[in-house]
Amino acid sequence: MILSIWYKIDGSMMQIMSNMGVFRGMMSVAADVEKTY
Repeated sequence: MILSIWYKIDGSMMQIMSNMGVFRGMMSVAADVEKTY
């Protein structure tokens, strides 16, 4: 119960953090592609 409440409160922050991680991964991949080609 407590965990589910905490997840609802911090779920948006966790989603933002995960999206930032995906964004950084895409940026790093794009940088590698630019270097390769």
